[in-house]
Amino acid sequence: DLWLDGDVLLGFKLTYYREIVGYLGCIIHHREKNGEIFICCNISSWIVKPSHRTQSYMMLNALLKHNYLFTNFSCMKSIAKLFYVLRWEPLEEETLLILPTIKISKFPKAIYQNIETYLKPMEKKYFQDHSRFNLFNFVICDKVEPIFVIARKKYLMSLPFLQILYITHSENNVVALRKINFSLCFKYKVFGILLDLRFCSKTLGGIRIKYDNPKMTYRTSKHFTPFEIDYLYSEYVLLYDH
Repeated sequence: DLWLDGDVLLGFKLTYYREIVGYLGCIIHHREKNGEIFICCNISSWIVKPSHRTQSYMMLNALLKHNYLFTNFSCMKSIAKLFYVLRWEPLEEETLLILPTIKISKFPKAIYQNIETYLKPMEKKYFQDHSRFNLFNFVICDKVEPIFVIARKKYLMSLPFLQILYITHSENNVVALRKINFSLCFKYKVFGILLDLRFCSKTLGGIRIKYDNPKMTYRTSKHFTPFEIDYLYSEYVLLYDH
């Protein structure tokens, strides 16, 4: 059965008589590329009582009938086998830890206030949609174009790091980010920056950390490159409370 909040699809529920025995959560949002709007769906939760696990696939099958672009950023290894069978595609399995280094230069520089004036129309929507969450928003002013970043604080071994959830898609974005990493670490009181490898060149220096759980996409690669798949509108935001 559909789980709706008005006209908004929140997911699917599996019922046995009147009892809810399973839930498949989804976060629906829209993305624009080259003037075309795509409906995207991130699977956030898949919970089923052990007594009804054999019916779990019914909810996923109902969801996949929708012509959405799908992502799953917190897939358990045991469940990932099913997604591989369904021809979902894996994203990278590593993130890059960039440690702070001091570089004195006029450019680039970070802007933390009144950043909406630097944003493209779709990025303004991302900023507004995520403004109620406890995230960090800033713009890197480079000589080429402003680079918008949305990040959160993530802890590794009890130490805080800045995890990049979204960064403007451009060839120069990661280079610019590295140039100001010391000032970012100082401002946000973190020990380094975490950036998924798909956002950057694999030749960049840093410490690589392997993810515990696979990250998967479905139908997405037909329209978006891995670089364009970020963590907005996902459990990375909704379940974040630091």
